[in-house]
Amino acid sequence: MRKGILLLGIVLIISGSVVIQAEPEPAYENTIYVITLEGELTKALGESVIRGIHYAEEIDANAILILLDTPGGVMDITLEINKAISNSNLPIITYVYPSSAMAASAGTYILLNGHVAAMAPATTIGACKPYFMPAIPGIAVPEDAINKTVSFTIEQIKNIARSRGRNESIAEKFITEDLAINEEEAFKFGVIDVNPKDSVSIPRLLSSLNNRGVMVKERPTRIRTAGASLLYHEISLTEKVQNVLGNPAAASIFLILGILLVVFGIGSPEYYAPELIGALLLILGIYGMGLFSANIVGVVLIVLGAILFLVELFTPSFGLFGIVGVISLALGAAMLPKEPWITSGWMRNFQFMVIGVAIGVGLFLLFALIKILQIRRKKPVIGKKEMIGLKGEAITNIKNEGQIKIRGEIWRAKSETEIKKGEIVEVIEREGLSLKVRPFRKKTK
Repeated sequence: MRKGILLLGIVLIISGSVVIQAEPEPAYENTIYVITLEGELTKALGESVIRGIHYAEEIDANAILILLDTPGGVMDITLEINKAISNSNLPIITYVYPSSAMAASAGTYILLNGHVAAMAPATTIGACKPYFMPAIPGIAVPEDAINKTVSFTIEQIKNIARSRGRNESIAEKFITEDLAINEEEAFKFGVIDVNPKDSVSIPRLLSSLNNRGVMVKERPTRIRTAGASLLYHEISLTEKVQNVLGNPAAASIFLILGILLVVFGIGSPEYYAPELIGALLLILGIYGMGLFSANIVGVVLIVLGAILFLVELFTPSFGLFGIVGVISLALGAAMLPKEPWITSGWMRNFQFMVIGVAIGVGLFLLFALIKILQIRRKKPVIGKKEMIGLKGEAITNIKNEGQIKIRGEIWRAKSETEIKKGEIVEVIEREGLSLKVRPFRKKTK
């Protein structure tokens, strides 16, 4: 009951913190609104970008500058971002920034859809080939499913390039050949609009774009950057929390740790923390899993791993069920994300990480659990003769009766001699659940 109240309290605290929203910025005149899209594109991060676009329109900013540094991410939210860009009443500049940044996969789609596209020095775009995770390990994804997804993504990226007057052929190769190019190549092939020499920094880029004409919703518009101040978009507390939870790596690790700690807690009921923390992590992991497309086979394998761990608790298999459970958890977590617009490199790193965490933590907790169960399965020493001669410590004053601690256990003790708290005692007889003791005296030669 106490565990349930504590858990409910923690969940309510988290829920309460999540609903807090940042106060909107006051309106500014002659402003460029800057939105940063950095890291994996999760649903929460994408919704923050969309919120920023709408807010920039509310304050009547001169233009919106979206800074891109992402390996890709969730397909659905990418489409929503591009919808918001296409329907915006303001000119939007998409800019791969800072130096050494990238806008791979989903990031490339967003870059191409800007009214003006630019790249800082030493940046990269492309690598948009959809990633296909087999539903069942060892069984290839059906060719029809691959072709449908590839056809959709090719048409999508070509439409974006065509609508902005950019190179459709190179855009298509981003998918068909998994092509990746740098800023010089992008400018040469007509994928971006600004010479990289004019986009080495944000001030330099904005200065080069002043009074540039673009079409915004089929309406000729001039980008006004002269003397404009920069107003940076702030991600809200809600979006920050959801961005962490919606990351497939974080959600997978939360699920794994949650399951392992709950099982460990069931196996060691004398401890409150494992079950409490495990249940909380499970809730967070399940919530996060709802923020991206999940592979149903991965979910089944994770559930199977949890069941095998529970079987290990009640079946003396010397760790066999537990080891298979660890493997099942690791495979399930590695297969969990089902997003075509993430790069194969990101997916490889993700899989190595979650498999490492699952195996490392799983084997450690399995070892600890087996040791606890082995200790519990040992027959306790309860015979009268086995207790005689053992030494212990008086934890109360003993006047006829008191308490002693012996081998980590507390016993009721009797003595014909007065014994003070802290003195060492020796068992001379056992009477039911009580021990008869005397002060221990070292023998002298």
